Amino acid sequence: MPFYINPKVTTHINDIVDFIEDLINKGYAYKGKYSIYYDIDKYPYYGQLSGTKKEQWEQETEFLEDKKHPYDFALWKFKKEGEPYWNTEIGEGRPGWHIECSTMSSKYLGPQFDIHSGGQDLIFPHHENEIAQSEARFNTHPWVKYWLHFGFIKIKGEKMSKSLGNIIPAKEFLDKYGEDITRFYIGSYHYREPIDINEESINQTKENYRYISSTIKTIVNEINSLDRTFYLDDNKIKIWKELLNYEREFINSIRDDFNTREATKILLEATNYINKNVIGSETFTLYFTSYNFYNIASRIYGLWDDIFYGKEYKENLTNILLNIIIDIRNELRKNKNYELSDKIREELRKIGIDLLDQGNKTIYRFI
Repeated sequence: MPFYINPKVTTHINDIVDFIEDLINKGYAYKGKYSIYYDIDKYPYYGQLSGTKKEQWEQETEFLEDKKHPYDFALWKFKKEGEPYWNTEIGEGRPGWHIECSTMSSKYLGPQFDIHSGGQDLIFPHHENEIAQSEARFNTHPWVKYWLHFGFIKIKGEKMSKSLGNIIPAKEFLDKYGEDITRFYIGSYHYREPIDINEESINQTKENYRYISSTIKTIVNEINSLDRTFYLDDNKIKIWKELLNYEREFINSIRDDFNTREATKILLEATNYINKNVIGSETFTLYFTSYNFYNIASRIYGLWDDIFYGKEYKENLTNILLNIIIDIRNELRKNKNYELSDKIREELRKIGIDLLDQGNKTIYRFI
């Protein structure tokens, strides 16, 4: 999903000033000598997100004598020598940290919206202060319906930080592992838990991704060649119900606080089951149910679109050519030319295509 808007604080100074003026007029903010402050005592829900009591907190401690309460925070900081500033209706100065985010998010998303995300280190005081000033201005509660706070990134067990010198730039990681592996790697963790980046876990992710992608390609390539199912025996009904159960569990894990770690586990278990019970069954219902399950997973992860929707001509051409090769090989087998037929299988395996002989029929799968 692309970002449609990339707002900058420097282009929203007038909006920030309007926000602060509104808070002053409503009695939630007051002017001091050094700054304009938010009066937390006027807001009854402070601490609702973090569980922090205002009495236990001091903000902008260097200006305690300038504030009504030690826990009040700055909305606008008046001009100081050597700092950037803007000449505005509320005075020369610059915005505080928290007011910037409330102003820009509400400008484009409205006075109330569904999801706000950020690192766990932003819960307090940043997000707590965002809530206070936004709910006061817009007279709404809650300002945000769902908060998603992400775990920290670690490198071999240590928190990633500039001071430790263990920073991996995102571009460098993407260049090394590619967009799809990066997305699947991050999605293999729950968003609230820390991600410990190490070569072993990345290699396992690459293998898991290859295995799932291979299975999806096989399902997509074979499904159109199967006859529609008009009858399922008891064993196939059992398999079909188990596939539906995997799909249900996968969706429920996403609904449960975006638990992508559990979803990935279910996706891998389902892939094992599909390889053992669906591929090679020649049963359209089982293939189609698997297809739908993977299509849902594709939309959730933002992966495998190229298999389902892109490169359609190329995939169809590959399917046609492989079926021609299979037909030729089957003729060789009928004529007992096993040496050449085996050579064809070996050469295809070298490029990642496996031929499975099932009686008089041969199917292929990507490996």
